[in-house]
Amino acid sequence: MSQLANLGKPPDTYLGEQWVLDGFGMKYRFFRYTIDSSPSLSAAIYAFVSLQRGSLIHTPVIEYVGRAVDTQDRLGDHERRTDARRRGASEVWIHRPLLGDPISFYEAERRMIYTYDPPMNKQKPVPLGMFGLLGSLAGQHAR
Repeated sequence: MSQLANLGKPPDTYLGEQWVLDGFGMKYRFFRYTIDSSPSLSAAIYAFVSLQRGSLIHTPVIEYVGRAVDTQDRLGDHERRTDARRRGASEVWIHRPLLGDPISFYEAERRMIYTYDPPMNKQKPVPLGMFGLLGSLAGQHAR
C-alpha cells in the first residue's frame, strides 16, 4: 500500500498481546489491534476477533483466520472485514512466527482454523502435523 493510500486511513491502534494455544500444544503470541488497523508485518497469520462480554471477563471469539505475506497489503482492503464487523469483531490479532519457531505461518494458519473452527472460514484444513513426517513432507510441496 502506498504512502498516498494511507492518508485517509486511521492510524493503527495497538491494544496489547494475547497468548493463544492451538489444539496441538503450540502457543502463539498475537499482537492485538483495532479492527481497522493494517500494520505492516510479513509472513503472518491474522484473525478477526469479537469479544463476547461477560460480567467479569470478555471472551474472545475468533471469527476468521487468514495468512498474509504482507499484512498491510492483505488487510488494507480485506473482503471479509465488513462481514467480521457485522458479526461483532472489534479487533484484528496478528501472529508472526519467528525464525526459530517450529512451524511455519502456513501450518500456524491451518492449526488455528482446525482448533477454533472460525465461522467465517469456509474450509477446515487438516493440520499437516497430524500426519507426522508424512505431513511435514507434504507441507514442503504445498508451499
